Amino acid sequence: MFKLTNRQQRRSLWVLLVGLFLLVALLIPTTSWVKSRTKEKAAQHNSQLSPLIMIPGSSATKNRFDTLVKLLNQGSATKHSLLKVEVYNSGKITYTGKIRRGDTEPIIVVAFENNGSTLNLVDGLP
Repeated sequence: MFKLTNRQQRRSLWVLLVGLFLLVALLIPTTSWVKSRTKEKAAQHNSQLSPLIMIPGSSATKNRFDTLVKLLNQGSATKHSLLKVEVYNSGKITYTGKIRRGDTEPIIVVAFENNGSTLNLVDGLP
């Protein structure tokens, strides 16, 4: 169809070679970046915690779930860590226990000082 001159052929070949060089130059860092990001995401996914968070109800203390925690640990091959957090009206926070390194399913109990019944708060509502 079209007849290319020598000059046009050389120019086309030059453009093709430059395009291939740019493609390879971009492909190498992109490939290594994708591999490193995939490895990072896999490490994050494998290390994420999946805690069981329990909050005692009306007038219950931070020790409300002690029996349940013992039962859970008896029925499990790996013992779960127990962290008890107590939140006071003043904003002070105290805790007992700890989350053991490597425990991906720790048990966290969060107890509030102001945990009285809310029934008397809604008595006057229609």
